[in-house]
Amino acid sequence: MLEKVAWTAGFHVTRKVNTLRSKRMAVIRRCGLKLVLDVGANVGQWAAEVLGDGFVGTVVSFEPLPEAYAELAKNAAENHICLNIGLGSQDSRRSSLSRKDQSIAVS
Repeated sequence: MLEKVAWTAGFHVTRKVNTLRSKRMAVIRRCGLKLVLDVGANVGQWAAEVLGDGFVGTVVSFEPLPEAYAELAKNAAENHICLNIGLGSQDSRRSSLSRKDQSIAVS
C-alpha cells in the first residue's frame, strides 16, 4: 500500500540493498579493496559517503583548488589522506586560478 501511495505521488520505493551506494559497497567488499582514490575530491563528499557506509580501508583524496582542499582536509577522518594536487593525463605542472564563482586551469 505504501508503495502505491508513493508511486502515485511520483516516488519509487526500493529496498536499501538496491541503491547505488549499497551496490558500490558490495563491490568494494567483494573485491577486498583496502584503498580507494577520490580524484577531484572537492570538499570530500564522496569520501565521507564511502566511509560513512562502512569502508574501513584508506581513502586518498586529490583536490587542487586551495579553498576546497582546506575544507577537505579539515573534515578528513583518520583513514582519509588528503593531497592538495590535481591529477591529469599529462606529466606537467600547472597553476590554478580560483574565484568564488569559477575555476580556471592555466598552463
